Amino acid sequence: MSSKPADPLERILGAIPPASGAVVMGTGIVSIGLSIDGHETLSRILLVIDGVAWLTLGTLLGARLLRDRARVEQEGRSPAALTGVAGTAVLGTRLTLLGWDWAGIALLVIALVLWLTLLGPVLTHWLVPTIGVSLVLTVSTESLAVLSATLAVGEHADWLLDAALVPFAIGLAFYVFAISASISASSPSATATTGSPEARWPLPRSLPARSRSAPKACTRSRGSSWR
Repeated sequence: MSSKPADPLERILGAIPPASGAVVMGTGIVSIGLSIDGHETLSRILLVIDGVAWLTLGTLLGARLLRDRARVEQEGRSPAALTGVAGTAVLGTRLTLLGWDWAGIALLVIALVLWLTLLGPVLTHWLVPTIGVSLVLTVSTESLAVLSATLAVGEHADWLLDAALVPFAIGLAFYVFAISASISASSPSATATTGSPEARWPLPRSLPARSRSAPKACTRSRGSSWR
């Protein structure tokens, strides 16, 4: 008797990694760079793609919360989830540079709420040694500072420029924290008790069992997770 085929929507939702916001962040950064370099047409094309990606991921996130809230909350403990904050702030910065200050303000509010929501779970489930994605803790915080400063210039709001110094300073502190944690855990005795990269960054549920189990062969001696 054949098994019931998987729900297509369930497979799509299960294939979305915690770091999916990196798509929006990276595309937005390239769009900003092209605009500064004078390639405005190409920059705006990427901006449209970036906006569509942000809306799509936001919609899928809402669907995931409705269908599998527990998994979303689990993934929210990983620094990778903070790519959503950085992506939102970068998109807001690009729209502000375009003259859409209202959109920049709205996205700053959304990014700030996301940052405040995710910061607690990420820090309370922090593991050492840090890996590359751990530095998204700094990137997401600094993205709030950049968007705030960009809005402050456009709106001639000195108070907002001063406020931008807060996430800027916090981001620097997080950078020192992440690097120091990595250095302090670099000894053999410390690394023996740390978690595997595969556990820190959960694989999409739609991957075949062989793909999901492969990293464990390389990290068998490392045993905790972002839990």
